[in-house]
Amino acid sequence: MYYPFKFREVYKNYIWGGRNLEFLGKVLPEGKVSESWEASCHEDGLSIIGNGEFSGKTLYEVIKEKGAEILGEDIYITYKDKFPILIKFIDANDKLSVQVHPDDEYAKKYENNSLGKNEMWYIIAAKPESKLICGLRDSVDKERFKKACDEERVEECLNYIEVTKGDIINIPSGTVHAIGEGLLIAEIQQSSNITYRIYDYNRKDANGNERELHLNKALEVINFSEKSNQSGNKQICKEKYKGMKLTENASISVINSLEDEGNKELIENENTAITYIALNKCFCVKLYETSCGFKESTKGEKFHIYTFLEGEGTIIYSESYNKISSQDEKTLSPENKEGMTSNKAEERFTKGQTIFIPASLGEYELKGRFKALNIYLENEQKLKMQLDYLRKSGYNLDEIIK
Repeated sequence: MYYPFKFREVYKNYIWGGRNLEFLGKVLPEGKVSESWEASCHEDGLSIIGNGEFSGKTLYEVIKEKGAEILGEDIYITYKDKFPILIKFIDANDKLSVQVHPDDEYAKKYENNSLGKNEMWYIIAAKPESKLICGLRDSVDKERFKKACDEERVEECLNYIEVTKGDIINIPSGTVHAIGEGLLIAEIQQSSNITYRIYDYNRKDANGNERELHLNKALEVINFSEKSNQSGNKQICKEKYKGMKLTENASISVINSLEDEGNKELIENENTAITYIALNKCFCVKLYETSCGFKESTKGEKFHIYTFLEGEGTIIYSESYNKISSQDEKTLSPENKEGMTSNKAEERFTKGQTIFIPASLGEYELKGRFKALNIYLENEQKLKMQLDYLRKSGYNLDEIIK
């Protein structure tokens, strides 16, 4: 019944866009295209499934109808049909406005019970010397920042970072930020479209009007505190993240320690590298780089989303997989498991596509040469277990978004 969902893109045409999404294989409408919403249940851009039994339905409709079978039981209990993640590609052909997003508490109170917006950026491509804005310069407090805004001196308060392909930037709610020109980005964020615009370079829209600013709300949500990480030597949100790349053969031991014993054979070849990018309650993100592919399983517990950045390949899965609990799966004989997964099917993918794997799909295999972001959610207990294990194994958790 369940299968990998492909989506029809939702395009946005803000003034700073261009045509660079064509490099990801997108067939664009005429004019400037700024964003492609890849996986969304937000009312401003609902993802429509473009293949299979649910073709023509929105992801929101299918989640509302099938619930835990799509998201996984723990995630559905927490969020119900309010899918909490939004994935998009961004073409910053020109620089974006300087802006900030509220946290969950503020958004719930002042923005019609919405989620706040924590987000992260993965740099897919960058022109030489491209920069973005992440945070404020040291010693910029609320009073100084407001004065600079009033006098149109905002840019002298901002922290600029030069970025290249493969860089990772964390943008927690309350962080002043802006994407610079010449960048192609994959953004993973909470499902929110609340932006408080602080400064827009006095630009005008297609109708000759300057875009609205939201300075008063921005000043209420900006985090002006100067927090450092546990080691005390790096300001949070002011530098790039590298992600935590598992060392040779470590991928097997880490995965086996974090997952059930039934997962032992899933990823065990030297041709697949895994980099942990984020492990937090808003989103978990891994980067897979492979020359042949790998096997995975939702185990009936959680959805998986793949956003393909490079390459192409095939997802092989079973059409006849029946949902069982993790405990039951442990006790089944190999013969019974094989009997449940006898009817194989395939779904092709290419770069620029995003594919949603429902929680009830079970085991599947990705074959091909490709690079992909894997996005999912974990409950609080499993997050803690993973972070504790990685820390005890000697990994530097400063490199991932926790």
